[in-house]
Formats: sequence, C-alpha cells, structure tokens
Amino acid sequence: MMPSAYLTRSISLALILHGMPNRRAHRRLIHQSFHPNEAKRYRPHSLKAARRLLRNILDYPDDILGNLRL
Repeated sequence: MMPSAYLTRSISLALILHGMPNRRAHRRLIHQSFHPNEAKRYRPHSLKAARRLLRNILDYPDDILGNLRL
C-alpha cells in the first residue's frame, strides 16, 4: 500500500472514531485486529487470494479489471 493511501485511511478512521461515545473500545479492537502479530492469522486467506488472482490472470489475461475486481 502506498504511504499516502495509508495516511488517508488513517485520517479517515481517526475522523470516524472521533465522535463515537465508545471510541476507545473501537480503537482497541482496530489495534488488536491490525497488529503485526495478527497478520499471521490472515496469511492463509492472503495466499488463497493471491493464488486465485494469479490463476485468473493466466486464464483471462485480457480482463485485468475483472481480475482485480475493481
């Protein structure tokens, strides 16, 4: 992810959480979910998605947008 995209998402998230009455609980949940150690839990899903993307690119090379699901 590009640093600018990460910054934009971080700012958006901060603005969303700012006015919430239970924002500390939400921040804690978000922190726990995206902590680097939690990335290990997402690895099987990421590998499956990467393999599916590569398979689709090989099978349908002309359908780039369809392969990326934009």
